[in-house]
Amino acid sequence: MFLRLMITTPYSQLFYRVKTLVFISLTGIFIIPCLLSGCSGPDSSVLSEEKMVDVATDIHLVEAGIKFIRRTEPVDDAQVYKAFDSVFRKNNITKEQYELSMDYYQSHPEKLDKIYTEVITRLSTMQNSVKPGKMEK
Repeated sequence: MFLRLMITTPYSQLFYRVKTLVFISLTGIFIIPCLLSGCSGPDSSVLSEEKMVDVATDIHLVEAGIKFIRRTEPVDDAQVYKAFDSVFRKNNITKEQYELSMDYYQSHPEKLDKIYTEVITRLSTMQNSVKPGKMEK
């Protein structure tokens, strides 16, 4: 037993040191970049808050239009895709930029709340400017 203890002890210590080194390295590789990215501002491809208000307003108008049309006739996926694509083209952005920006703003709820407060204000203003009976045709 004494012989066995002498043989395994250096290897056990070496294994422990290697395991500790690997743990510290992996922690540094994965944790530090996460911490640093949280401290920086949005990526340059993230849309500004003002642009997000414009895009989100247009997207909600398209969604409302699709919902309105679906009440009377079927709408296929190609039509829906074209409608959303027209929003992206109108605002000179890509679908990927919009999705990246939404991901960013969803991880910053205070900014997203500010954006949607303005979107709601704009949509309410538009709704109030439409004369009654005009949309019923």
